[in-house]
This record gives sequence, structure tokens and C-alpha cells, in this order.
Amino acid sequence: MQRGEAALLIRWRELSAAPKLMLVLAALTVGISTLIRLFVGQGDPLWLDEAWTGAIVGQSSWAETLRQTYLDVNAPLYYLFMHAWQGIFGLSDFALRAPSILAGIATPAALMFTRTKGLETSDRIVWAALTGLWIDGLWYSADARCYVFLVLFCALQTSAFANLLAAPNTRRAAVWAAWTSLSILTHYHALFLGAVQGLMFLALAPRQALASWKAAFVFLPMAAWMGVHATRVIQFARPDVAWYDLLRPQDLVWLIQFIFPNLLLLLIPGAGLGLILWRALRREPQQDLASAALWWAGLSALIGVSLVIGLGFLRPSFTLRYLTPYAPGLFLLATLLVRSLNPAWSTPSLSASLAARLAVVVLALDGAASWAMAAYGHTSRPFTYEAASLDMLKAHPDQIVFTWDHPAAQVEAPSQYDVAGGFFFRRAGSKAVITPVLVQPGEDPNLKLLAAAKGPHSAILWLYDMGVHGTQARRFPPKIETLDPRFHCRQYGRGSIGVLGCVQP
Repeated sequence: MQRGEAALLIRWRELSAAPKLMLVLAALTVGISTLIRLFVGQGDPLWLDEAWTGAIVGQSSWAETLRQTYLDVNAPLYYLFMHAWQGIFGLSDFALRAPSILAGIATPAALMFTRTKGLETSDRIVWAALTGLWIDGLWYSADARCYVFLVLFCALQTSAFANLLAAPNTRRAAVWAAWTSLSILTHYHALFLGAVQGLMFLALAPRQALASWKAAFVFLPMAAWMGVHATRVIQFARPDVAWYDLLRPQDLVWLIQFIFPNLLLLLIPGAGLGLILWRALRREPQQDLASAALWWAGLSALIGVSLVIGLGFLRPSFTLRYLTPYAPGLFLLATLLVRSLNPAWSTPSLSASLAARLAVVVLALDGAASWAMAAYGHTSRPFTYEAASLDMLKAHPDQIVFTWDHPAAQVEAPSQYDVAGGFFFRRAGSKAVITPVLVQPGEDPNLKLLAAAKGPHSAILWLYDMGVHGTQARRFPPKIETLDPRFHCRQYGRGSIGVLGCVQP
């Protein structure tokens, strides 16, 4: 046994039972989350948004990828990274999803080993467990989209913000600005979190904030891109184009469940909050509370998520995925509440606070493992046209007429439908011509699609969602075969989702 290994063994023996258990649970957190990310959902076909990712990043040049990135409503960083990635590893389903798997594995490890002022090792393990085993975060690891990267960046941004408030200086301000810029360039909804934290910094430490003005230069690349892209994003934000419904009061329940799917995890933080309030009313000193900087970092996420949800009640601008930037901060807040559980009857060997931390990690592990067992083999996504495209390829069409029947068609560019509709065909090596059809309000997609299908070997691919307002299929149900018996059609969607594939035998 070498000297380093012997030293580690001595240190391990010196630890009491509780710290040993925390370290074991930390290893289990990373191990179980890794297994889940590697196996759950990875065999599913790419769904609509993932296919759109492949279409954008699979362009033949950086210039064309950048053009498609600009036309899209989403932030650019993930697309640009994925364009470089696919140049090395290709465009297979697994290759497109692999970066999300890696980012998901990195998230709990990063939170455990990143130094956040005021957080003990056990606190970092709890924060890492809640964030790394978050069920929706695990699900996003089977998604060729930006959301797992967003969780990682926003977690590091929240840690950097806590460090900045604890000891403000220009270097820490630049680090926070860098992570904030990366988060916003990954998804624009992270702008709310960055804005809240920036205003907090100015309000809580105005002199130090002004003295750190040079750190603002870090924001310049992000600000420059957003200035260029703002015109395009505003087009998608129009009320007649935005496809979301306004939030209603009854929606608040499933908003809470999105962040805390295992509602048992709310019990211990809830008890911690109750204890804090009880002590405050009795004017007793609050023991073992985190520093003000940590609380402000957690509260920044709570304020940010409140703004986003509040806006969703006023205009069609909200979907559950937009809560993702705030999950790490909310889990930090839960971690701090758990740490507050340390009443006078605690013992040196195992305080109530440490017991609560252990319980939270166990609950997170149990919830994630139970979800993975239930989800394994049953996670197929209905809004996918991969199977339809592969079946249609067997008819060897020379023309694919494609439409995504959606209110965004009012502002989408034909080239976007060209690359999206042709993604699976081109990936398979087909030379079929893609004919994009953008259906406008009041137009019958049946007539437009048939009018565009001119050749004897044409095929039609029509995507729609009956649950989205502004979808023309709600007014003009599919009847391609009735209008033109040359086509044989098959419905690949289910429920409100329509994926209609029509070929000429």
C-alpha cells in the first residue's frame, strides 16, 4: 500500500459513522444518476425538438449553422457546441444525446467539489443530490436539447453569486458574469436569474459593485448577440405566434411538482422553515443558519421563478421547461432550510441537522431510482417523426412535402422547414427534394400539401398538435387519402399529436 492510500485509509477510519454515510451517499448519488442517464430513455426515437437540433447543427458549414441558429428562437451556445460535436461524433441519436448525458453526470460532481463559501461538505452533498437526482433533470439527459447544460451552468452561476456576495471583488464578479453569460447564451430565460442577481449585488453591496465595474466587460459577447437576435425573438413573442396558454391558479400545483416531483422532499425543508419562523417569533437566536450570501443566492432563484410564473399569468410566455434555470437555486434554498434543523436536543454524534441531510439524500436517491425503474422501457415520446421518416424512405420518394402545422409558421422561414423536414431523410443518405409548406391561419393544409406534391413519387409528412391553439388541423382535419386516392397514409402520432405520413405506392 502506498503512502497516499494509507493516509486516505487513516482519515477514513478517523471519521465517525455519519460522515462516512454521507460520503457513501455522495458516491451513490453520482453512480445512480450516471446509470439512469445512460439507460433511461436512450432507446427512444428523437422527438420533434431533438430532430430540430440535429437539423440545425448538422449543416455543412459553420456559416449555415449560424444562419439556422439565428432563425431559431433559442439561444446559440448549445447549437454551436453541438455543431462542433457532430463534426467528430456524427448525427446518430446517441451521438446527439451524449453531451447531455455527460453534462448531467458532471452536475452533481461539480456541486460537490466546487467551493461555495459557507457550505460544509454535507451541505454540498445535499445540494448535489437534489440537483443531480432531480427527476426532470434526469429526463433531460435523454434529450438532445440544452436543458442539462442549463442546469449545470446555473448551478455554477448560483455558487459564484454566493461567493461574490460573501467577499465581493472584481475577480469574483467576473467569474459570476462569465457563468451568467454562459447560462443566458444557453437559454434566454436565464436572463431573469441574472438580472435578479445583478440587482441584488447592486443593492446589497453598492460600493463593491461599482468598484467591480470592469467585470461588466465579460457580458459584452452575450449582449452583442442578444442585440442582433432580439428582432427575431420578438417575432416569436407575438401573442398570435406564441403557442402557450395563459397560466391559471390551479396550475401552481404541477409547477411545484416540476421542481419537487417527490413531494416528500418538501417535508424536511418545510419543517426547517417552520422552525426558523418559530424561533423568530420567540426571538431566539437562529442556530446553524447559512450565511446571508447563501440565502440571497437561493432567494434570487425564488424571486426569478416568481417573475417568470407571474409573467405567464399575463401573457402566453410560459412552459414548464422555462423553470429549469431556477432549479439549482431552489435546491440550494432547500439545502439551507434542511441545515437549519438543529434544535437544542441534538447530540454531538448525530445532530438533527445532519440527520435531516441524510434523510434528504436518501429520499432523493429513492425517488430517482423508483422513477427510473418505472420509466425504463416506457418513456417513448409521442411527438416524433423519426419512425415515419424511416418508413417513408422505403417507398423511395423523390419529393418530401413537409409541414409543421403550428402558429409559429407565421414567422418561420422556409429553409427551417427544409432542414427540419429533411433531417432523417438526409441523414439516411436520401436525395429526395424537400418541399416546405408553411400553413397560414385559415388555410387548409390538405389542399396546400396536395398542391405541392407534384411528382409521381411524392410523399407527404404533416406534423401537428391538436392541443395547440392556431393549429389548422383543428379546423381542417386530415383527409389526404379522401382528396387524392393515390396516397396511402398512416398516422404515427397518438392522442392530440398528429404525425401523418403519406406515400404513393
